[in-house]
Amino acid sequence: MMPESDYEDIMRDVDRWRASDLFDFHGEQLARMLVEKKQLLPLYHIWLGVIDDTDLENVAPNAVGWFDFKSVWQKPTTKDL
Repeated sequence: MMPESDYEDIMRDVDRWRASDLFDFHGEQLARMLVEKKQLLPLYHIWLGVIDDTDLENVAPNAVGWFDFKSVWQKPTTKDL
C-alpha cells in the first residue's frame, strides 16, 4: 500500500547500497521515513516517547527498546507529599 514513488526511492537507495562498497546505507533515516509515512509502526518504546518522561525512574531499555514494566516507578511531585 506504499505509494509507488516512495517505493522506487527506497529501492533506488537499496540498489546503490548493494552495488557499491562506498555508498553508506542510511537505515535509520529509512526507518524514520517509513514511520513518518505510517508504513511502519515501531514497537520500540524509546521511539514512542515513553523514556522521555522525566518523572519515570528505573527505566532501562533492553536492546529492542523494551523495559521491565514492574520495576518502573514514578517520582512523587511536591504536591503529592
